[in-house]
Amino acid sequence: LTSSDEMTKFELLLRVGGFAVPFLVVSFWAFSIFVKAVKRRAWVLTTVTAIVVASRSLFLHVRYAVPFVVFDEARVLASDAAGDASLCFFCWYLLVDLVVGAACYPAAFGALEGWAHHVFYIGFYLALLHADLSVGASITLALELPVAVFGLGHVFPAVCRADYLFGFLFFVFRVLYHAWLGYRWSRMAHPLRHLWPLIAAVLVLHCHWFYKWLTGLSRRLAKLADDRKKRQIEQETTQGLFFLSKKQQQQQQQQRASRVMAPSSSSGSSRSRI
Repeated sequence: LTSSDEMTKFELLLRVGGFAVPFLVVSFWAFSIFVKAVKRRAWVLTTVTAIVVASRSLFLHVRYAVPFVVFDEARVLASDAAGDASLCFFCWYLLVDLVVGAACYPAAFGALEGWAHHVFYIGFYLALLHADLSVGASITLALELPVAVFGLGHVFPAVCRADYLFGFLFFVFRVLYHAWLGYRWSRMAHPLRHLWPLIAAVLVLHCHWFYKWLTGLSRRLAKLADDRKKRQIEQETTQGLFFLSKKQQQQQQQQRASRVMAPSSSSGSSRSRI
């Protein structure tokens, strides 16, 4: 992409949209050929976007904010062409997901998690783009990495589900890394440090989601343990019934043999008395 200094933000937004919209629509159509369940299709666009923006963030911008290594305030509070492109791509994803979600998976597109969330972040990221803060915003897109793992597990549950990997990445990025970013943000000299309550509120939400994931995981593990115990009991019961049936058959055979032998013994006794 051409540097955003050589074009307006609106021109950059349109240029990225010329790639992002067809790319996302074709991706959804291609995955839909193999993914028939509506609930799984609802994760296609989110997963594809999370892979794109998280990888760009990790390779291009996270180096400016590495826990206990560096926090380059001057670079974080700046913009570059790569950061601008990432924000534009993410905004187009939010818009495409609104349209496709309303048309193809409305039942899986909630009012809060879907409409309110997407509209808010479209405005939020466009404001950061206009304020030349795309590098800092791109760094936060690294938090989409656990979403990529979670989404792959929903789209292809048979081969890509990785609950423990998702939980680990969620805790590392959306709890620990987010908390460190919030702390460093609150210590900046820039007036934007006063946004730390918003960062803290989102962190609390992430902690709540992580707690819900942990409780859900514990319930699933308990259910799996109960199912294994039930299968073991059923297996032992089946084996017990099998051996009991076999023993009963042997007893019945012995009883039949005894009844057959009884008349012969009686006849023999009569002949001996004569």
